[in-house]
Amino acid sequence: MRIAVSLKIKKKSGSSVPPMEAGTYPAVCVGIVDLGEQYNEAFKKYTDKMLFIWEIPSQTIEIDGEDKPRWLSKDFSASLHEKSNLYQTLVSWRGKAFTEAELTEDENGDMQFSVLEMLGSGCFLQVIVEEKDGNSYNRITSVIALAVGMSTPPTETPLIAFDIDRWDGEAFKSLPEWIQERIKKSTQYQKLHVPTDSVDVNTNGAQQSKAAGGAQEQKEENPI
Repeated sequence: MRIAVSLKIKKKSGSSVPPMEAGTYPAVCVGIVDLGEQYNEAFKKYTDKMLFIWEIPSQTIEIDGEDKPRWLSKDFSASLHEKSNLYQTLVSWRGKAFTEAELTEDENGDMQFSVLEMLGSGCFLQVIVEEKDGNSYNRITSVIALAVGMSTPPTETPLIAFDIDRWDGEAFKSLPEWIQERIKKSTQYQKLHVPTDSVDVNTNGAQQSKAAGGAQEQKEENPI
């Protein structure tokens, strides 16, 4: 996936965003983010995840005293198996089934179809309101192709695409904080940010960190 990130709007942690009314809204995909390998608590295993972000041009939200475009997002397991949620959503969104050629992998394991083709594409989002822990929030139940002859609505949000396997620190910093926090939970992020300070081991088995200038020393538990 190519990286092309330009997004400055950040969602403050702990902010309370009132949900939109349930209904069907014209929307535009303004972000596709590779979240990496995330732990699935329900299935007790790690799964590659992707986040899709849509702007709802007809809806705005006040952030720091300014009206900003309203977003809704939904994450999917990164699978195009015909029974996967992502596959079914893309078929509904595109308004057509995938061809065998689109899903055929080349010698590098890449398919002819790329999810980035959906970036900037319009659709209808079927949205409901749900309650959890005393809070109300929106959930996308379906993504549907625009009506025949209907143009993609204009948007204010710069398009964003992020590929965790082609790490770009500046691109990562440009992401909204809530997306950064999700990426930090991935196995890829954890591997990329393993401490690299070298450690000296003396003859008594004590460890001494060079980064700490040798100021801290771990003594043996049972010195003779």
